[in-house]
Amino acid sequence: MQNKNTIKDEIENVTVLGGLVKTYEEVYMLKMYKTRKSIIKAREYYKRLLSLYESMKQAYKNERLWATQKDTKKQVGLISDKTKKHVSVLITGNDKFAGGINKKVFTKFMENNESQHPDLVVIGKIGKSLMVQLAGTVKYTYFDVEERFGMSNSKQLEPVMKHLMEYQDVRVFYGEFENILQQEAMSVSITGEMDVLRNKNETVNIAEGGEYYLVEPSPVELLTFFETQIFASLFNRGIEESVLAQIGSRVASLEESTYAIDKRLRLLKYMALRNSKRLRNKKQQDLLVGVHYWSH
Repeated sequence: MQNKNTIKDEIENVTVLGGLVKTYEEVYMLKMYKTRKSIIKAREYYKRLLSLYESMKQAYKNERLWATQKDTKKQVGLISDKTKKHVSVLITGNDKFAGGINKKVFTKFMENNESQHPDLVVIGKIGKSLMVQLAGTVKYTYFDVEERFGMSNSKQLEPVMKHLMEYQDVRVFYGEFENILQQEAMSVSITGEMDVLRNKNETVNIAEGGEYYLVEPSPVELLTFFETQIFASLFNRGIEESVLAQIGSRVASLEESTYAIDKRLRLLKYMALRNSKRLRNKKQQDLLVGVHYWSH
């Protein structure tokens, strides 16, 4: 059983810890409110932008297929100018105190690896740690990027972008903020690749329902723009979504810690009160014993 001084010292330590945790929680809450509104408002815009990217890429592929198939009925496989096929990018944070969102995203990332076998890229110290602990000898390319909201980390992302531009399909795995208590693991192709076209042997027959568009300027010019400027914006969107999810997950973890600290503090105060009552009872008993002794 803890003595009075030990309980008093622990109450002081737990109180200080609780104050520190609440301060961190307030800091992250401010960061969350600062970033949440702009990111959530931009989601629909980026979804439509990605949809336009998919349409443009399909129009380009259909145009090439149309030129190849116009004199025959033979199906021709999709052609790509890029030498590398698929890459999956795991985006995590650097601060270990981020709840379970990184583990959820990592699980989704590895499940995709087992089924699709793409090349792997990992961003963030937590992702690297999870790969070392749980992925065994799986090969991957690692980039260390500061966890920072907005475009301030764009220079750090330049080598990442250069690496990813070599691939036909870039699939990004990141955490997405739903609310303070819930962050979801997301998987999005940011290169305009529709899931139905991801199989290596997939072919399209324009005569059987495919569409052909007249595009001005040419599909090549538009895709060049999309694969540089728009691609970078879509990837940065994944980074920013991940940062917001990291903040939300930390707030949830800090809230759980605050609850646990408050619970421990109530228990310690109860133990201190019980010890105090026990001490008073003992003094009263000693006093009664003394009175009884001197009365005889």
